[in-house]
Amino acid sequence: MDNQYAIVVDCRSRDLQVFAASVTEAADRGLVLRKAADLGGLGELSGGEIPQTVILLGGYAAQSSAGFAEVVRPDHFYQRFLTGAAGFGWGTGDGRRGDALRPMTNRRGEKISVTVIVGGCSLTKVGGHRNSNTATAYAAFAGLKLRAQMRGEIIALEGQSDYTTSWAFKPNQPQNGLGGEFPAEHRGDIFAPKPSSESEVPTTNDSPSEIVDGDEFVEVEEVKEV
Repeated sequence: MDNQYAIVVDCRSRDLQVFAASVTEAADRGLVLRKAADLGGLGELSGGEIPQTVILLGGYAAQSSAGFAEVVRPDHFYQRFLTGAAGFGWGTGDGRRGDALRPMTNRRGEKISVTVIVGGCSLTKVGGHRNSNTATAYAAFAGLKLRAQMRGEIIALEGQSDYTTSWAFKPNQPQNGLGGEFPAEHRGDIFAPKPSSESEVPTTNDSPSEIVDGDEFVEVEEVKEV
C-alpha cells in the first residue's frame, strides 16, 4: 500500500511544526501516527509540490490571549480523527517520557481532529499583511474560509488578534475518503474501539476567538512496545 507514511502539519500550536510519520488505521477508523523525523516549521518550507499524503493535525486557541491555529477546509472534504500516536512526549517536562505508543485525546477527553490529503498536493503561502485590529483579523479569517470553499483548498492558518498568516494546500484529488487509505493498525489490543459518543470530533467554529482550547495531546495510557 502506498499510504504507509505521511507529512504531518501539527496545528496544535502556532509554531505549525512539520514532521514525517508512519500511518495506520485503527478499528474505529481513526489514525495512528508514529513520529519519524522533524522537518521544521511550515513557514520554513518553500512552496511547491508535495507528492506524499499530507495530514493536518488538530487546532489551538490560547487561554490568555487571542492566539490561535486552525485548519479550514471545503465542505466536501471529510474530517477524520486521531486514535493514537507514538513519539510525541507528554507535551511538558521531560520530552523523553511519554514516547510510547498509546491512545491520544485532547484535554477534554475528545478525539483530536485531522484532515487527510491523499494523492499529493501543492503548497502555497497565501499573501496578506498584518491586520490593524480585531475586525480586520476576522475579515482575513472569513476570506480564507471562502477561498478554501471556492478553490477546494485546505488552509492552515495561525495568528493573533492583529494578524493572520496562512498556507494553502491544493489537493491533486478533489476529495478525500472516510477510511481504508492506510494499512490496518496491528496493535488492536491498545486501540480498542470506543462507544460512538466518545469518538465524536469537535466541530469547527466560525471565528478564531471561538475555537475551543485544548486540542492537544494528553497521555491516556503508556505501553512500551511499538
